[in-house]
Amino acid sequence: MSTDSCKALRKYRKDALARVPFCLTVEADALGAHIKLGNALTGPRVENYAFSSVEEMSDLQDLDITGGRIGAVLNAVGILAEAGEQVALSVECPFTIISSLIDPMIFYRDGIPALLWRSSPGSGNAGLVICSSDPSLVQPFT
Repeated sequence: MSTDSCKALRKYRKDALARVPFCLTVEADALGAHIKLGNALTGPRVENYAFSSVEEMSDLQDLDITGGRIGAVLNAVGILAEAGEQVALSVECPFTIISSLIDPMIFYRDGIPALLWRSSPGSGNAGLVICSSDPSLVQPFT
């Protein structure tokens, strides 16, 4: 869909916002999932997961927003904004993205317990932890 189509659809719907098509596979695609783009009858969907175990996910790289489908979406947002449009862009939650990167059954079986229950260093006590990408912020909950 072109930016002209987004503007025309906004006007047709008498909407205040131009909506850029964005599916839940865009972020997963940028993070390495293999996406089948679909056709006129079916939308994009995961063809193959990027990871087969939670341990493999530790190799997950930062999201590259400069190329691929996510780059095209963000470019369209920029074009619409420069044309004076107010743009709405939906962003998926982490669990939705994760379910496109690894089989959800594997993640919920192995990943959730690994995220939530850790040993408190040096104490031998297991406890709930607050998860963060900054290791200094991860503290045991006792």
